[in-house]
Amino acid sequence: MSPSGGETGTDTTNSRSVGSVVGMKEKLKTAPHRTPLFQQMALKDAEVLKETLEQKKKRLEEIRALHKPLEKQELMEHALNYEKVRAEKLLAVKEKRRAVV
Repeated sequence: MSPSGGETGTDTTNSRSVGSVVGMKEKLKTAPHRTPLFQQMALKDAEVLKETLEQKKKRLEEIRALHKPLEKQELMEHALNYEKVRAEKLLAVKEKRRAVV
């Protein structure tokens, strides 16, 4: 008997670790090849940067369109539409007043 209380010559912890290493090697051989984690992270970072760049470009395009001078035709169309809506609202207010009286 050994000082630890077990039998001499049998070491179960060592046999488990060897078996698990062999099992891991077999799993790695049969597992599909994956890209390394650092490459996956680099690809994700590149995608995020690409998305943020596209969003910035879109926002700048909207700002440019906002500050672009109005065309004369657009201004005239807006004025006509505004007058039409204003006249409709004025008629609605007058009809409401007539109904109250």
